[in-house]
Amino acid sequence: MAGSSSDQLLFEKLLAEHLPDITAHLALLEVPIALITIPWLLCLFIGFLPWDLTLRVLDCFFLDGRRVFFIVCATQLRLESGRLVADDWW
Repeated sequence: MAGSSSDQLLFEKLLAEHLPDITAHLALLEVPIALITIPWLLCLFIGFLPWDLTLRVLDCFFLDGRRVFFIVCATQLRLESGRLVADDWW
């Protein structure tokens, strides 16, 4: 779990740098980003992405290492950013 915690802190810093609108919105709602991303990282995206995409992510992980997980997390958040920061999402 120590590795997961350090990865989470690193991802939070990267997210604040590259997707500040999402970071600010989640901070406004008092929702820690870890609430969203820890399940993704602990399960290696299994069950969160379509199976063929999950296998591709795992292939890339074995080739390039854990940075792939940060890229996939950031991409997933960027793809859903319109829905995440929308005021009328419910």
